[in-house]
Amino acid sequence: MRICHIKNVAGYASRLAQAQRALGHEAIVLAHEHPFGFPYDVLMPSGLKWNLWMLKRWKWLREFDVLHIHGGIWPGQVFYPLFKDLTGMRTIVHFHGGETRTGKGLHWLRVADNVFYTPPDLQAWHPKGTWMPQPIDVPPEPAEWFEHERPMFVHFTTNEQNKGTTRVIDMFFTAFGPLQHSYLDFPTGGRKDFYIGKDVELWVLRGIPYDHVESVIRRADVVFDQIAPYGIYGYVAVEAMALGKPVLSPINRELYPTACPVIYPHVTKLMELAHDESGRRHYGALGRAYVERVHAAPVVAQKALDIANL
Repeated sequence: MRICHIKNVAGYASRLAQAQRALGHEAIVLAHEHPFGFPYDVLMPSGLKWNLWMLKRWKWLREFDVLHIHGGIWPGQVFYPLFKDLTGMRTIVHFHGGETRTGKGLHWLRVADNVFYTPPDLQAWHPKGTWMPQPIDVPPEPAEWFEHERPMFVHFTTNEQNKGTTRVIDMFFTAFGPLQHSYLDFPTGGRKDFYIGKDVELWVLRGIPYDHVESVIRRADVVFDQIAPYGIYGYVAVEAMALGKPVLSPINRELYPTACPVIYPHVTKLMELAHDESGRRHYGALGRAYVERVHAAPVVAQKALDIANL
């Protein structure tokens, strides 16, 4: 099977393509440059040049068996209906969040043979679609655990309003205050804020390089994913669970499998996790088992192939 992924939203397409290649298929990723450096096989232009660039390559594109479009279809992307009418190629349209919630990526959907969505709240817009979880290469289980004088909670943010960062910090002041605050700026423009209390410390990391995220998660005791209005967890939560770390986020339980071990955050729960190492290990083990069942890249890749009858 030859699969062409277009766009690499949050690195999803490259992870999925890698897993599909491991299953014996040919998969490539066409994408724009991304500030976080997500990989691609072919670099596409953006803006007005994109339609012409794609049209010039239509004969090459028709050699694939399926076109997997990430991030929806925007009004100006007229290449997609033209190509569908010309070739009839099987087409998957995959939604990742903002393009659906704003409505900007909900155009030309007659081309879709299958609709996938990753944040599960998007089911409200795509009731006939299929939830496709974030894929991850599950790393080996950590051979050892960091020992801290105070349990270390971490929170990553790129958009403080969407991630509920202020509410996360306020919750820690309520549970463990007073806290001493300090910070460290990154040369790249990111920043680490440290909130240190008698019983716990919270690291808030803003705009740090993506390759630094995993190293921080490995050192952490608990990851506070987000307090978002959508009732979902993000990629950081998946990566944290894969490394056996408990994850806090007020998810909507109706959107996820019943065994989802993400912990609803409230002051009492924060205090419990801070003082109960065995509890942290317990939730960490549940999270890792959940990721192996739901988010492991080979599992997600095979699900995508099965749903599309490929």
